[in-house]
Amino acid sequence: MMGKRTAALALVCAGILLCAGCEGRAGTEDPNDGASDFQTLLLVTAQNAEASVAENERMPFGGLLVEGDGASYTGAFNAVFEGNLEFSFGFCTGDPAAYRRFTFTFASAEDPAESFSVIYESTVGDWTGEENGRGRSGVYVKCGEELRTTRYWASDEAEAWQNNDNFQVDDALASPMFGGAGEKESEFGVQYGTLRLSRTADNVLEVYVTERFLEHTPRLIAAFDGSDAGLGFDPAFGLWGLPRMAFSEGFTVSFESEVFGGNVTEPNAPDVCFNEIVTGKRGQELTYPLSEEAMQQPPFYAAS
Repeated sequence: MMGKRTAALALVCAGILLCAGCEGRAGTEDPNDGASDFQTLLLVTAQNAEASVAENERMPFGGLLVEGDGASYTGAFNAVFEGNLEFSFGFCTGDPAAYRRFTFTFASAEDPAESFSVIYESTVGDWTGEENGRGRSGVYVKCGEELRTTRYWASDEAEAWQNNDNFQVDDALASPMFGGAGEKESEFGVQYGTLRLSRTADNVLEVYVTERFLEHTPRLIAAFDGSDAGLGFDPAFGLWGLPRMAFSEGFTVSFESEVFGGNVTEPNAPDVCFNEIVTGKRGQELTYPLSEEAMQQPPFYAAS
């Protein structure tokens, strides 16, 4: 029975990944089209971790793999992005999942102080150890001291919006989930998904994630609509209470993986695998696969 369920999840995952973020894409960069002497590994720099282009049983798809060997590691993409951005990525299976956190930080290339983070975090609640918390993780946006997200079970309703006053990461489950192992590995969701930053016609930056079982996706979890200037957070009027993020000169992406709190017996930060990047100005996005060791040098590459 578990075999059938796992196979079904794999098929759903594969199907959604083919379609996720397709709207607005203009094409795919073929790493074998023309000169392919740019090493994919040059796209990322990591500290306390090792990066490789790999494919193994710990991840459903190959890609740019970052593996740490301790309680935390950090990294950054050697890139300056413009316009929309989507990461297809996943956390590796086989590791404990409770009390794990993975943070993306997006910062203005011109002024790094203009920034925000998207945080994937395993819920702790009443869990007493890693085994009980396996695979159950939510996602939220942090901008300064402000927190924003939406509940996975009612994301299209105003009452689902969360800020500091009603924030519960346990209500914000999303994929990718942290790895886990054994029969409960996919009990709360799959280990692969997408994170998308997308600008509206009015240049409002929105943040979307995929649902925990890749159903009813994508889900909006925050929008930088400028309503912090006197209007504030008000779901009834569709106001997020967050500042505008212009990023007029482009933006950078860094990340941190860590173990936090709890009764952690294996302090290993979650390993992550990036499968592809979709980026470009609105309506002109291109897809850049990361599963080959060499590719054409992407236009967003910026030497560190």
